[in-house]
Amino acid sequence: MSTLTRLLSTLALAAALFVPRLALADAQTGRTHAVLVGIADYPSSPLARTDVDAERIARALAANVPADRLRTHLLLNGSATRANVLSALAEVRREATEEDRVIFFFSGHGTPVADQTGDEGDQLDEVIALYDGHLSDDELAAALDETKSQVTLVGIDACFSGGFLFDVGAAAGRMTLFSSDEDLTSAVPQNEAGGWLSLLLAEALEGQADGVANGVAGQARDGQLTALELEVFIRQRSAQLPTIQASDPNGRTVGYQFIDIKRTGVRPDMVMMAIGAGNGEVPTGPSVATVATGLSQGTELARFPGERLSAGGAVHAIELQAGQRVLIETGALGGSADTVLEVRRGGQVLAQNDDRTPGDLSSRIELTASASGTYEVHVRPYAPHTLGSYTLRVAELGAAGG
Repeated sequence: MSTLTRLLSTLALAAALFVPRLALADAQTGRTHAVLVGIADYPSSPLARTDVDAERIARALAANVPADRLRTHLLLNGSATRANVLSALAEVRREATEEDRVIFFFSGHGTPVADQTGDEGDQLDEVIALYDGHLSDDELAAALDETKSQVTLVGIDACFSGGFLFDVGAAAGRMTLFSSDEDLTSAVPQNEAGGWLSLLLAEALEGQADGVANGVAGQARDGQLTALELEVFIRQRSAQLPTIQASDPNGRTVGYQFIDIKRTGVRPDMVMMAIGAGNGEVPTGPSVATVATGLSQGTELARFPGERLSAGGAVHAIELQAGQRVLIETGALGGSADTVLEVRRGGQVLAQNDDRTPGDLSSRIELTASASGTYEVHVRPYAPHTLGSYTLRVAELGAAGG
């Protein structure tokens, strides 16, 4: 081999190694701006766990993106108004630069409406249903088109969400994921998530997608989540799902649900994020729901810090006196923990609580003991995937709720 041939081979190898490292450097230095919207508590036609979908995505981002480079707008249920969503998008538009990543995620209702601008071949716009109004495909596309970014990831888990593809997915630097075609409904997984796309996207962002495309050069399991790994994971996992029948806008079963994925000007080796680089805490801000909560009310009687939330749950025994009024609460949640509290005595469930408040996955029960003796506090996960850690606290309250 000549000296020139060796030199050219060396330069080619260096170039091949240099591209993914540049992508990783961008992922480590650029910021991530996320607008995450989940609505279950609609005034009419409520859904199950679609708010939890957005919370889980927020936790996945917090676990992987360093806190000083992550800005999360988490809008749940009543806070997911049209004004708040547009305000969050406007703030991202003001703050994001060409080095940054932008994420928009929605889980909730979607529907087609009459085309308002005359740009739709089927004469229909698609909209996502916010708490007090709609956001159309044209409006979301306009907001994102005005926003600078290196890459924008859009995930919409709603009926007829595929109609957003032609408006939102056309711009360069855009990766889009939709739960169904533009004329078909989206189904709800039983007891796992609010939507199938939400479930698979959360699993991918939590790190399960890393290495799934290891047959491709540069796509080994290496702590870097690429666009290709994200796409391959969701495509492979969705192919393993049961056949899901879907309906048209008139309620007729006419097809099957398929998840749509498109990359427009996003390289397969684009590093979307480094796995495990965050601290797991969802950042707070004016339009961000706080997931964790402080534990301070009342006179503390017992504390169980750093408990592991496993699939089987846990039981804590406490001694109470007749007439004693207590607060029992979980907090300091870690990982993907979402607790459900139950207080039992003699096999009877006396009280139960899932979420302390909308957007807060910890649990809280106030109870007045009817008799002296041992009470069992059961702590279990809301769903099989909502595992992690928690602190359990028992405190005595005053007669008036002090």
